[in-house]
Amino acid sequence: MKIKRVLKARGFEHLFNLGLLDFLKGLSKDMSLLFFSSEVLRNPYLNSRLGISDDFALFIGKDEERIHLFLPFMVPSRKDKGNLVYHKFSELKPFLLQYVEKGGKLGLDFSKTRLSVLSSLKEILDENLSLVDVSHVMDGYFSLKRNDEINKIRQACALTDKVFNMLVKDIKKRNLKSENEVYEFIREMALKHSAGLAFSPIVANAENSSYIHYPLYAKKGFKKGFLLVDFGLRYEGFSSDMTRMFYLGEPSVEEVELFGFVKDLKNKCINQSSNVSSAKELQGFAQSIMQEEGFDMEHAIGHGLGALVHEPLFFFSSSSKANVFAVEPGIYLKGRFGIRVEDTVLLKDSPERLTKSDDGLIVVH
Repeated sequence: MKIKRVLKARGFEHLFNLGLLDFLKGLSKDMSLLFFSSEVLRNPYLNSRLGISDDFALFIGKDEERIHLFLPFMVPSRKDKGNLVYHKFSELKPFLLQYVEKGGKLGLDFSKTRLSVLSSLKEILDENLSLVDVSHVMDGYFSLKRNDEINKIRQACALTDKVFNMLVKDIKKRNLKSENEVYEFIREMALKHSAGLAFSPIVANAENSSYIHYPLYAKKGFKKGFLLVDFGLRYEGFSSDMTRMFYLGEPSVEEVELFGFVKDLKNKCINQSSNVSSAKELQGFAQSIMQEEGFDMEHAIGHGLGALVHEPLFFFSSSSKANVFAVEPGIYLKGRFGIRVEDTVLLKDSPERLTKSDDGLIVVH
């Protein structure tokens, strides 16, 4: 295909290597497509996979071989070549007015496009034009990870395991005596290993763990009871996510049994992931097991994971496709304690835990 050779010559190898061009061209058989770079369209995959560092807009006309790139400024090296056409960003409005036919359809990713942009497009374009939300289709495509992306997620998970193993040693030695000290330890170790935090860690002791997303870090000393530690690291722009449980003191029979139930449910859900076709199916699977024990799922059983720590969750079980996601069942008894166990998982033909730290209850006497 000529356009592929053109894109390669222009340095946009990602477009044809990943099949992104074919994917977008398939969508454009039904409608024209318009996407903005990360400044407006908050989709790190689209920006990185296109291999364009500038802010840009990308337009593919319905049934058209050409790709139009709208850039904030033109440079001599950026000249039209073959089916790749460059424009100034300021030309986007008149281009759309002239190009999009009355009564046509224009596809956008609503979930990542600013409301102000959507409103402006509706004002600019003919009132009969239909703006079509293609976010679900785009999210499904980008949930499939490339090998280089998987390798970065693996490294993020390996670093998370490494920091966690150091954390276990310090907690067992009683070197860390509060939620705040655990948080500072994770933050410092991430910096030491040239990694970033994927999100603000959750460190919740005793009754604080009964809050799904406990936002504080108490400086007072630990109380007897569970200590929930939920954190992940970022490596070269890709994230991990893992939750592990400590117990400070001697747990009761009930506490041990409830922990065992949550851990087992996590592993059952991981195994079940290769047998489902949607996040809704996995949610229902987990919910039915929870209800048998008299509990309800108070949050989603999991989420997609990659350049963003929370992405839409899709399932494709195939050796040619790869999903990365987190599985995190939990039980929360308000005012008493909460238990959550979570792993980052890679799914091809079968699921693989990428966070490999021991998921058992760590009792600290």
